[in-house]
Amino acid sequence: LDPENPQYYEYRSEIYSALKNYDLALSDLLYLKENLDIINVYDHLNSISMVYKDQEKYDEALKEINLAIELDSLKRDAYYYRAKIYKELGKFDKQKKDLLKTVEIDANDPEGYYYLALYFLEQNNIFKSLKYLTKSIEKIIADDNYYITGQDYGEIIKLSDLYLKRAQIYTKVEAIDMACEDYKLACDNGDCKLFDENCK
Repeated sequence: LDPENPQYYEYRSEIYSALKNYDLALSDLLYLKENLDIINVYDHLNSISMVYKDQEKYDEALKEINLAIELDSLKRDAYYYRAKIYKELGKFDKQKKDLLKTVEIDANDPEGYYYLALYFLEQNNIFKSLKYLTKSIEKIIADDNYYITGQDYGEIIKLSDLYLKRAQIYTKVEAIDMACEDYKLACDNGDCKLFDENCK
């Protein structure tokens, strides 16, 4: 790539982030922020914010992500990223509000429902966790162009993962028959290990 091409810095910052070399990743992203016009800077503000989060610099992370939301309040990504920051800060009501905003903006996106399910599971609200996890599954089935990114760099949450997660919740509340149905569905979608262990 041409070093004058913004994609050069974008790709290199992604590599640095994957290697957890956050200072160098941040340097490339800040260069892009300073040298791109306002239309193109939104995604880079999100990335800068997440690098600050990984460095546990939460005030700086919030500053950048709030600027992204000011630039475009109708893109869901920034609300999802800000929810991650609020989680780290223990501001769970604000985390929930931003997660709900993601599905308000795009009611067909399974990612928002998935992370709402995890939020309510962490709050020990099993009913709502199951509700949102089921909606996430329904949205993935309805449109396989959608996908869910995991917490780790490059991780993708598959449909079988969603069935396994719901099966684990059913197991937690001793709904074993329903858990086995989901273990079987996970098996039908390529992951049979837990079905073989728990339901045969």
